Amino acid sequence: MKRFALVVWLLLLAIPVAAQTLFVRSLPGGATLLVSQEPDAKSVVIEAFFRVGVADENAAGESGLSALLTRTWASGGANRSASRIARDIGQFGTLGVFQTADYIELWTQSDYADSEIAAQTLLSNVVAAPVFPDSAVAEAKKEVTQDRTIRADALLGHALEKLRARVFALSPTGRDLLGDAENAGQLTVAGLRRFHARTVGSDASRAVFVVAGRMGADEAERLVRSALAAGDFAPFRSAETKKKETTPALAVVPPGLRPLDLRRAAPTRLSLVGYAAPGTRTGATRTATLHVLDAVMGAGKDCRLFGLRDRLRDGETPIGYDITSRLEAGRDQSLWVAYVSGVEGTTETATARIIGECRAVSDGSRPITDAELTRAKSLLIGKHRRERQRLTERASALGVAQVMGLGAGFEANYAERIGAVTLADVQELAREMFAANAGSVTTGSP
Repeated sequence: MKRFALVVWLLLLAIPVAAQTLFVRSLPGGATLLVSQEPDAKSVVIEAFFRVGVADENAAGESGLSALLTRTWASGGANRSASRIARDIGQFGTLGVFQTADYIELWTQSDYADSEIAAQTLLSNVVAAPVFPDSAVAEAKKEVTQDRTIRADALLGHALEKLRARVFALSPTGRDLLGDAENAGQLTVAGLRRFHARTVGSDASRAVFVVAGRMGADEAERLVRSALAAGDFAPFRSAETKKKETTPALAVVPPGLRPLDLRRAAPTRLSLVGYAAPGTRTGATRTATLHVLDAVMGAGKDCRLFGLRDRLRDGETPIGYDITSRLEAGRDQSLWVAYVSGVEGTTETATARIIGECRAVSDGSRPITDAELTRAKSLLIGKHRRERQRLTERASALGVAQVMGLGAGFEANYAERIGAVTLADVQELAREMFAANAGSVTTGSP
C-alpha cells in the first residue's frame, strides 16, 4: 500500500498544471464573475452558469421545464434567428450547453482575437435577451423525447434514474430531470417563458460567469459587463441583493423498502444500492470528506467494494465482474451509488453483500484504515489533475464549484481541501450515511 501511494505521488508530480490566477468579482444584481487568468493559454473560454433545476420545477408545480429551457435557450436570440446564431458561433469557435438537476451551463471557446464577438453572441443574444421562439421550443420537445428514449435503452442510465427517484421519493431531488413523459405535451411556450421569468429572469444572483484564458481580470470584467448591458435584461442592471434561497425537505429512505426489479433482456445484470448523501450546500469541508469516503469505498481495485470480487473471506464467492461507486452531487442532497456489473449468483446476494460492507464501515466492525485514507487522497488528487488538462475543463470546474455553493476556492485549492480531511471525519460521515436505510434496484437478464 505504501509503495502504491509513493507511485501515485510521483505520477502527480509528472502531470503539468497550468499557471492559473483566480479573481472573484461581483456584478450588478448579485451575479458573480470568476476570471481565471492563464497567460499561456491559446484561447478564451466564456461560461454562463444559472442555478435553476428540479427544485424550481417543484416550486412551480410543473415538470420538465428546466430540460426544455436548456434545449431552447441557445437556439433563440433577440437579434438573430436560431440558425444565424449557430452560423455565427461556428465562425469563431464552439458553443456548448449542459444541464444537471441544479444548474444550466452555457459555454463558448474562441481565439483571443474573437473573444469580443464570442461574449456578445453568447451573453447579449442568448443569456441577456432570450425570446424562446415557438419553433425552437417545438424542436426542444423532440430532443427531450429522444433523450428519454436513449436513456431508457441504456441499462445503467435507466437504473440510476429509477434509483434516484426511489431514494429521494420524499424530496424534489427525486424528480426526473427530463420531466414526466405523460405531461410533456402540456408544456407550453408561455409556461416556459413564465418559468424563466420567475427564476433566472428575475434573479441575477443565480448567475455565475467565468472567463478563462489569456485575458486580464479588468479586461474580462469590461467584456462581460458590456455584453450584458447590450441585452435587455433588467436583473443585471439592478442593485438588489441576493434573494433568499428556500431549503426543500430532505429525503429519508423509509425502512422496509423492497428492491425494485427492472428485469429485462440484456447481456448482463446490474445491482445498484443507493444512499442519500450530504449536498454541497453543507459546505466545502463536508463535501471534501464525501469525496474521500467515495474513493475509499469505490475507487480503484484496492477499494472496499472491489474486495467483494478479489479479496474474499472464508466461504465467500465473487458477487460480480466489476464493482464500483458513483457520486452524483446535488446542492441539497447528493446520491451515493454502489453498483455491480456482471452479477454472479443472485442479485439479492449482491445487494446484501454491498449493504453489509457499507454497514461494516458504519458500525466500526471493519473501520477505515490510515492506509486506505492515504490511498483515497492520492487517487482523488491525481484524478483531479488529470481531468483539468483542458482550458474548458478548468473553467467549467470553477463555475460548478461556485454555482453549487462551494465557492470557486474549493476547486482552486482542491488538493489542500482533500489533504485536510481526517480519518475521524470520514468515519463519522460513514456512520451517518451507511447507518441509514438504502434503496436498491436490479436490472438486466435474470
